Amino acid sequence: MNYVKNQLTVMRGNLLKEIEGIKPEFMDVQPEGFNNTIHWHLGHVLTAAENFLLKSNSELPANYGQLFGYGSKPADWTGTYLPLKY
Repeated sequence: MNYVKNQLTVMRGNLLKEIEGIKPEFMDVQPEGFNNTIHWHLGHVLTAAENFLLKSNSELPANYGQLFGYGSKPADWTGTYLPLKY
């Protein structure tokens, strides 16, 4: 299990390095013709990886599956959700 958690940590670090130059105001822009934003894609990648690799040992907030899971999209988000922090 430590190996898997280490791999997730490395993946997160690499992903965060890739998005360093993106301005925060662009994270929630939904381009015409697309269902999702950069914010959603990042959440989806991280949520899917953690759920797939850790299954019941995931430490993600309970609502992440609803926010970032298969078939979800930012247009369906209601109420308050966690802002992107990086």
